[in-house]
Amino acid sequence: MTLITGDRVRITTLPNGTRSVIPMPGAGRAANPVSIRYRGDAIDVVPADAGTFVRAGRLDPRLFDVAGLVAAGYDDASSPELPLLARHAPGRSALEGAPAGATVGRTSDGDSSTALGLRKKDAASFWKWLVGSQQPEPAASRSTGDALAAGIQEISLRSPTSTHHAGAGTMHMSSDATPARKAAPPGANATTADLLIKLIDRNGRLITKVDEAFFTEPVVLNRDTEDVYPLEPRPAGLGVALPPGSYSFGEIIVTTQRLQPTSYTLLARPNFTVSGNLTLTLDARQAHEIRATAQAPDPTPIVTTFGVIELFAGRPWTTLVTLPGATPFRAFALQTAAVTDRPYNFAMFQSSNSSWGIYDLLVGESGAVPANPTYHLRNADLGRISSRFNAAGTGLGLKGTLFREAQLPGDVQVGLGWFYPTGIPSTRVRFTSSAYGGDPLPWFASVDVGRDPAAPIYSEVRAPSVLPIGQTTLGLWNPATFRPEGHGVRRDDLSMNVTFQPFASGDVGTTFFILDEAGMTGSAVLERRGEPVARVNAPNFLRTEPQPAATTSYSLDLLARRNVSWARYGTSIHAYWKFTCHRPPTGHDGHPMRLLNIGINGDFDLYGRAPAGRPFRLDLTVPEVEGTGRPESAVVAVSFDEGKTWNNVPTVRDATRKWHVIINHPNTPGRFVALRAKTQTDHGDVYSMTTIRAYGIGPAPQ
Repeated sequence: MTLITGDRVRITTLPNGTRSVIPMPGAGRAANPVSIRYRGDAIDVVPADAGTFVRAGRLDPRLFDVAGLVAAGYDDASSPELPLLARHAPGRSALEGAPAGATVGRTSDGDSSTALGLRKKDAASFWKWLVGSQQPEPAASRSTGDALAAGIQEISLRSPTSTHHAGAGTMHMSSDATPARKAAPPGANATTADLLIKLIDRNGRLITKVDEAFFTEPVVLNRDTEDVYPLEPRPAGLGVALPPGSYSFGEIIVTTQRLQPTSYTLLARPNFTVSGNLTLTLDARQAHEIRATAQAPDPTPIVTTFGVIELFAGRPWTTLVTLPGATPFRAFALQTAAVTDRPYNFAMFQSSNSSWGIYDLLVGESGAVPANPTYHLRNADLGRISSRFNAAGTGLGLKGTLFREAQLPGDVQVGLGWFYPTGIPSTRVRFTSSAYGGDPLPWFASVDVGRDPAAPIYSEVRAPSVLPIGQTTLGLWNPATFRPEGHGVRRDDLSMNVTFQPFASGDVGTTFFILDEAGMTGSAVLERRGEPVARVNAPNFLRTEPQPAATTSYSLDLLARRNVSWARYGTSIHAYWKFTCHRPPTGHDGHPMRLLNIGINGDFDLYGRAPAGRPFRLDLTVPEVEGTGRPESAVVAVSFDEGKTWNNVPTVRDATRKWHVIINHPNTPGRFVALRAKTQTDHGDVYSMTTIRAYGIGPAPQ
């Protein structure tokens, strides 16, 4: 999702409901802090230099609710533009200097509102024009005023389903999102109390303005109704009139100190009751510094995200700030009382680079902000992963972006992580936290690959996993061999949905999305007892009409070809499945179908090549599928002439019931190897596959 600032945001939603956002700063904005606030179903991602304009009413807050933008169809995959509405002085002179990429449309509302269509690829130049001299220096990373380009009074999101008019406050997109709502002003006869919050920064200064030290508008949350009450300036602090009830407050304030790095202090009072006029005092000078250190000899900071993550009515609310880049800063947190009525997590994610590898640390505690948030981790306390980012051939000119996100335990539904530009091919070692608060800490990872990071060609996704503490795990991305893979589900209405990965990598279970399908063709046919029941002229997805409920035999054929510039392998594939299918159990809509698959792996080089003129071992993995029986046989054949002639290769089964083969490659560097493989179970289920150019032949070892 591209923001109006030109920054991008990666949004990930896992099957268990966990959502994570990773801000990706635009060019020249790598030192700009970012506020991340989950509020119900909404997720606000606000760069620090945009926060001033949001608080002042110059920018529509919906422009930074990335969950709402996606739900409304404004994500990058769905729309290349952001539809905007500019409110300005009468006439169109205010828009005459708008840069290319901002299409000026119709003017209305008495000649003072004009529709704009902003091409996302030009958002950075538009933002620079819009804020002009307010653009911060990297060291400051905060705007010093709230004036937009001359004559522009407000920029809002233009949507045919919005209910907007200038100055109307919060606007709602047509979506299923239900964010925590801003409370309506109390009625004339309503019973209210006056809440005054005295926030004192690390310079000892009492904060009396909402734009002095905050990334976003400071608010108080009603824990029972999820109503939000914005704090307003008071002579003695910040305050608001609100009805009696149970409330929570948490903000991260910024303090600029002479001759010292900028500091960021978490001030929170997670539980307090308002029954009458109440004053709370939170003093940043009493907060303790957050420290997370590892054994790395020469760490260089990459990013830090810290704050609190909590749940209200089963939905997340966060107070988080992301501090990217190596600009020095200090982070502090004020101790809180224990929170026992809901999930409440204090967390810091910190990533740094060193000569030993990258350190991805997630530290913190469940239930409270601790008195002494200091954490020191030894390498022996961490998981270690040795990653290989493979290319499907030589001379492809590809770049990758690795995304890693820690999934906080329990029902928190929030992940914390970052992105890492990655060479294709390349290798990297990283050390990773494997536990948080005494619970295992799973990490979700994916890699986008293409020639332009903003337009990936394919994406490879790994399910969340916990790295064993003190052990090294091998992480293979896009490894040869390349082969077809299929998975299906049977719906309650007795229809079938089958998803294919026609050119999957060697590991079964890794999800491989091809985002640019140019140069790919294929088809799939499903037969029931020899009669076709579904056919599709595409190699990715097949859906059937409802099929008989009784257990019935089926066969499935998949053919696919590709001629693409980003892969030398997997030019042609064929897969065949023979299986039975039955009515899914009651209440199990989407019950897995009984489709076998074979993974084929070897010790290839980073370009997916085996050494020329040498024996080479390939390991076959046949995951057992419930209801198919036990795999009883495996047959492998090899071709060195693009599939014109084939030779069977003896398979060997070891004590763990896994198969392998030894292939004697000819001394022909630069050529390719085609593979055939077939497995059958003791129930008669079958899977067979053929891949032309499953992998390459590289130079012989010296």
